[in-house]
Amino acid sequence: MRQRREINAFSMSFLDLLSGALAAVIILFIIVPKSDVQSQVADQNITELKSNFFTLDSIIESLKATMPENEIAVLIQTAAEMKSTISSLEDATMTLRNRLSETKQQNEELQSRLAQADKRLRTLIQAEKTASAEKAKAQPTPKKSEPIAKTTSPSSQSPTTPQSEPVKEQTKVSGKGDFMFGLNPAFVVLVNWEDPKADVDLYLKSPEGRFCDSQNRSTSFGKWIKMPKKFITQPHQAIIQKELKPGTYEVYAHLYKPRNSKTTISGFTAVNPADGDPRKIDFGQIEISSSPPPYRNGGGVLIGTIELSEKNIQFKKAL
Repeated sequence: MRQRREINAFSMSFLDLLSGALAAVIILFIIVPKSDVQSQVADQNITELKSNFFTLDSIIESLKATMPENEIAVLIQTAAEMKSTISSLEDATMTLRNRLSETKQQNEELQSRLAQADKRLRTLIQAEKTASAEKAKAQPTPKKSEPIAKTTSPSSQSPTTPQSEPVKEQTKVSGKGDFMFGLNPAFVVLVNWEDPKADVDLYLKSPEGRFCDSQNRSTSFGKWIKMPKKFITQPHQAIIQKELKPGTYEVYAHLYKPRNSKTTISGFTAVNPADGDPRKIDFGQIEISSSPPPYRNGGGVLIGTIELSEKNIQFKKAL
């Protein structure tokens, strides 16, 4: 009896030690899973646990001759369960690393786009200031405008020339994709509203009958986004295509809350082809009522149908 008690005490203490180490690794994964250094620490802990399990296997083999079979069976089952947990942790580590890598890439891409948009915005502001200053300098007095207009035709056009130049410059600057604040997607659908208490969801239905929305944010035919408040302050939602996917699409709006109420939305759809001119179509003011989502029968409010091609866009309003 004395020998059996010593074996039981040793085996339980060893399992307590392994359980504590395993718990430490689990806490590490739950609390701090998002840094490279912490990921390396987790790898080290998992490696140590594997080494301990190899030691445990050898100990179990050496104790088979002295311990009862039922206790050996319990130890073997416990070791198998803990090995399975370690395997799950290794899979979780790989998944977290992949997600962290994707998040870093998305953040870098977003920072680059924001920097370009900020540069474009500063250029527009400076161009507007310069145009306003030139217009103020070139503005003729009422007394001198009539003689100049009567004597020479070139001089009569000089007051309007400084005014026309800013318009041409603005048209040039607001060319490709400037309707999307410099982010320049190939295709975009956007809705916005003024009531901050309203919660409106945007849905884009593909030719195959699938939906892209806030719940299905990344699909083969669209990506759901929200513009930074730096560029648009009104509540809004948007869906874009980085590469054009021609076809017939349906645009829906769903008033999620407040329930049993109405609100007014507006928005637009636009195409920005690589080898053509951009085109933008405004939806106008549209009043919508609360309803089920559009993927339910009779749900949502159909805004209209979009015919998207490689170089153009057509919109047929439903309301």
